[in-house]
Amino acid sequence: MFSFFFNPSKNIPLQNLPLSNKDLVTKRSLAFDEASDPQFHPPLTKKKKFVGFEPKICSISNMKEIFHKWRNQKSINDKENRRREIKALEEELAERTRSRHNRKIVEYEMKCLLLQVEGLRLERPKIPREEFPGIALSCQKVIQIIWNRSAPHNEIFSNDSGVDITRKDLLTLFGTEWLNDEGKFLNNIINFYINLIVNRSRSDKKLPKVYAFNTFFYQNLCQKGFPGVKRWTRKVDIFDHEILLVPIHLGNHWCMTVIDLEQRKIDYYDSLLGDNLQCLGLLKQYLVDESMDKRKRPFDMDGWEYTCRKDIPHQQNLWDCGMFSCLFAEYASRRAPIKFTQQHIPYFRERIVYEIIKKELL
Repeated sequence: MFSFFFNPSKNIPLQNLPLSNKDLVTKRSLAFDEASDPQFHPPLTKKKKFVGFEPKICSISNMKEIFHKWRNQKSINDKENRRREIKALEEELAERTRSRHNRKIVEYEMKCLLLQVEGLRLERPKIPREEFPGIALSCQKVIQIIWNRSAPHNEIFSNDSGVDITRKDLLTLFGTEWLNDEGKFLNNIINFYINLIVNRSRSDKKLPKVYAFNTFFYQNLCQKGFPGVKRWTRKVDIFDHEILLVPIHLGNHWCMTVIDLEQRKIDYYDSLLGDNLQCLGLLKQYLVDESMDKRKRPFDMDGWEYTCRKDIPHQQNLWDCGMFSCLFAEYASRRAPIKFTQQHIPYFRERIVYEIIKKELL
């Protein structure tokens, strides 16, 4: 018997170890198969050399140079990005400004359209009123013809509300004539002129609504009291107006009283700066009686002011009181400050003639 002793302590190659019977059979079959098949050898390919990043050893100077290049490039990129952002913001701001401007234009156009639909107009700057507009030369020539004393005195030059204005009436406006119609209480010139004031207040809605009493009203009130004048206003409600004009005749002197129902005051205008508390009291009582008679209720007089005006132009002769009274009424009807003086009276004498003929105040 062949015996084989295996010593594990010795390093014997595995190919030198004895095979078992089973291993021998397998090895022979494999050898037979290899001998019967043609020999095939795969083509040999040359291995490619791998080219990759080969780390380089950088010096400190190279690192500084790389850092400076990176920092410079970053600064350039930041500036470019900043420039683009600024440009984008400027474009957005311009677009918003255009949008806001277009929106204002649209709003203005819509406002204009709405005003046109309502029949209104845009507000325009108010032209200051000319206090003393000139009278045309042609009108002055006509006035001189009217003031011709040798012509018929009954010639009619104007008519309004049944009142005829003749040459005789207009001659009271000439030069230094008295505007008192030979002492009569019924003065055509004063009545016609204050009616022009009333007509103006009706046509110009910006002015206070005015009602004017006849020159004979105050005399009747003094002599007969309220029963003597209560029928004078049977077709009109004086309390629907804002300003009431009451001419006052005192013998040979004309004054004007203005009752402002809206501002709750009664002002007495006397070009000689006189006082007339009796007149103020009579008109106060007239308002109370008129309210009870027409409206069937008491008139509230609380808070009312009664003044004999002293801050007004002073008459410097004996014949211009009628002119002053008419002008006081004209200014008060507009609630305008009084700007005329004695030196303007000759101008207003011609102007009133022109306004009466034209039937319209300048």
